[in-house]
Amino acid sequence: MSKHSIGKRQKTNEVPIGTPLSALMVEFNSLMLGNRKGSVVVFNYQLLEAATNKFSESNILGEGSSGPVYRASFDGKFIAAVKKVNGIRQDAEREFENEVNWLGKIWHQNIIKLLGYRVHGKTRFLVYEMMQNGSLQTQLYGMNFLLVSSNIDGERHLQMVSSTEQFILSI
Repeated sequence: MSKHSIGKRQKTNEVPIGTPLSALMVEFNSLMLGNRKGSVVVFNYQLLEAATNKFSESNILGEGSSGPVYRASFDGKFIAAVKKVNGIRQDAEREFENEVNWLGKIWHQNIIKLLGYRVHGKTRFLVYEMMQNGSLQTQLYGMNFLLVSSNIDGERHLQMVSSTEQFILSI
């Protein structure tokens, strides 16, 4: 990804090596409170590597079409999800740029917040807030996706779908 492509659309903040966690927590807190809409952090690769225990298999939360998603613990005080995007596919670069540009601007209760990203060689990383209650799929269909039963009642299911639909229509 070219530095300019994100820079034109998105304000970024490089996190230098040796930055204390307290400084990052201020950044995360301001992002989560919505004071920095449209702003994402450029993470240091070593920080992501340490937070995921060198991208240990034991920290894998799931696997998507573009790669694994890891649980990242920043000094045990802040938990995030790190999506590792492998640049094998031809359209991976464009998808990555779109995700950074769009999710960095979107703030809605039913849309996960993008906290930052990192490009390391041909590998790209997206850092998201941790979904404390699991994914929408987990909420709607439970942990076993083959089961039809739901963890939530029908009314809450409709509220979630309606709220998400209203948001999508507004953009």
